[in-house]
Amino acid sequence: MTGNTPPGDPVQELARRLQEAQRLAQLGSWELDLTTNSLVWSDEIYRIFEINPAIFGATYQAFLDAVHPDDRDAVATAYENSVVNKKPYDIIHRLRMTDGRIKWVHEHCETEYGADGAPLLSRGTVQDITLRKSTEDALHESQITLAALLKTSPEAVIVTDENGRIKEFSTGAEAIFGYTPSEVIGGPLERLMPVRLRKAHRNHVRGFGNSPGTGRMMNERSTILGLRKNGEEFPAEASISKLTLPGGMIFATVMRDVSQQNAARDELIKAKLAAESASETKSRFVANMSHELRTPLNAIIGFSEMLMSKSQLQLDDARCAEYATDIHESGLHLLRIINDILDISWLDIGNAQPAEEPLTVTDIIEASMRMVRGRASESGIALSEEAASDLPRLSADRRLLIQAMLNLASNAIKFTRPGGSVIAGTRRARDGGIDFFVRDTGIGMYPEDIARVGEPFMQADSTHSRRFDGTGLGLSIVKRIAEMHGGRLIIESMLGKGTTATVHLPASRVCMPEL
Repeated sequence: MTGNTPPGDPVQELARRLQEAQRLAQLGSWELDLTTNSLVWSDEIYRIFEINPAIFGATYQAFLDAVHPDDRDAVATAYENSVVNKKPYDIIHRLRMTDGRIKWVHEHCETEYGADGAPLLSRGTVQDITLRKSTEDALHESQITLAALLKTSPEAVIVTDENGRIKEFSTGAEAIFGYTPSEVIGGPLERLMPVRLRKAHRNHVRGFGNSPGTGRMMNERSTILGLRKNGEEFPAEASISKLTLPGGMIFATVMRDVSQQNAARDELIKAKLAAESASETKSRFVANMSHELRTPLNAIIGFSEMLMSKSQLQLDDARCAEYATDIHESGLHLLRIINDILDISWLDIGNAQPAEEPLTVTDIIEASMRMVRGRASESGIALSEEAASDLPRLSADRRLLIQAMLNLASNAIKFTRPGGSVIAGTRRARDGGIDFFVRDTGIGMYPEDIARVGEPFMQADSTHSRRFDGTGLGLSIVKRIAEMHGGRLIIESMLGKGTTATVHLPASRVCMPEL
């Protein structure tokens, strides 16, 4: 396309400028004379094709030979159809360099025709778009990768515009929130959070949009809650990023449902507290047992030593009888402690089953009260019975129920001051079952102690001074006996006013009347 033109010739200057423009744009031009089949290329096309003009036979076929083999038919067909249909064509195809490298070019062509409609001259351009094609391919690959991430990530990925309208809604977001993309895209992001938090969210995003940073954890300042389609709220961790595009700013939010993590953390905290409580219970048990065992053992040893030294101490028969009585009572106290420990151990095995025998409700009250009537009288406490009439028979373990009522009555007497009263009774429950109860006017219980009723070695008098003896196993035994029968232990108490302890047995324990 160059020739011998005088220096300073305007045509030469124009050609030079055109050539420079083509080089900068990587855009070459060509002409094909269809009457002579001669092809003329600009210098830029030679550079694009990396062909030496001195050895190139400029023909259409030679041009096709430079096209990648897999694209030659498409290029030839596009040109032929263009000539026949008298329409320009555009095509993107590959070139294969001599060293095996691949280039991508965009080609455009138009054809001139004679008066008779015969094609005369085709003109076209070829632009090297290898860099652009690589960028487009990389972008396309990134889009595929992003789409795959949005589809496979278990976390919710939500993209919004600067007005908070949802543009992208990942598969993870579908799973977490319960919406399909078609239900939320174009709508406000705020529909995915509780109403009470929406204003704070708007302020947070507005402040983040005006800040210099590009990313932020949203739950650093406060708890994040999501709102599912079904109205359920859930705790979440969320991060937000922003990107400024020509069309405006966009925000990408990545959110994770942490309900299970929080539940696991809460379980760990509960386990830790339970372990600490168990350790405290063990320490309290050791302290209690130290006191409960040493006191009677010291008495037994001390009084027995005195009896062994009767002649030396010149003890009379009355004093010896007194010491023998003290030894006997101390031994009985030790036996009660050992029995309590053995009972709670047996009940805690888990496979212990109550006997199933028909019994009369009032018999349980009468039998258990006979055992504590003398103790109540000695303590100056009025003991009475209160049983409803026409109560049905029960199918239960008589020995265990008597033990439960005996423990409740003993506790009531122990924690009631002289002049007070203890009432043991039974009544029909609202659910058709039977309630055994013991009501006293004793010291009562703290609310926090009521919640711990049934824990081994827990006493209502939990102060360090411990004015009342005992292992603290009584209520634990009662609770397990009730549960063995399918029932429960209920404690109602007011500090300084008294306590009512109830063993509730379900209606399934009531014997059907004989026809």
